[in-house]
Amino acid sequence: MDAEQIRDEDVLKWVLGQRFRAAQKKKALEIRKNIISAEHDGIDEPAGIKAMVEEMNVRMKKQQVRVDQAILRVMDIIEYLPEDSLEKEICEYRHIDMMSWRQIEIAVPMSRSQCNNRYNEAIRMLLQNARVKEIAHEEREKYEEYIQQKSEAKKWRKKRAEKNPEK
Repeated sequence: MDAEQIRDEDVLKWVLGQRFRAAQKKKALEIRKNIISAEHDGIDEPAGIKAMVEEMNVRMKKQQVRVDQAILRVMDIIEYLPEDSLEKEICEYRHIDMMSWRQIEIAVPMSRSQCNNRYNEAIRMLLQNARVKEIAHEEREKYEEYIQQKSEAKKWRKKRAEKNPEK
């Protein structure tokens, strides 16, 4: 397998993971809102706090729209897999139901390595489809930016750990 194919696989896996990332962002917003609300519970809240909580509600609604859009996009991509195939089932469990690999291996039932083999086969099957391959190419730049940001964050954490080894 050449480097281009591997990169397409990585990009496609990242695209399929967008529902998970969008749901995580929504969950983080909900937690922040709940913490702020709890800190001011029972207090005659100043208008600024009420406005902030309302703004967080607006952001959560927008994030829910992103989650819903991500679900539809993931479903559209997975739809290219053969109906009733194990590969499709595993992709649905992973990217729509957001199941862990442990949960998937119990649901299927297969070993983790067998599930991963089937999943990787599903990715290869999807990339045989011209539309899915086009999606991977369209998203390549965003994926590269994402990887760059993760790499920079990792370097920053490493540098911080070296400066403060006791933390």
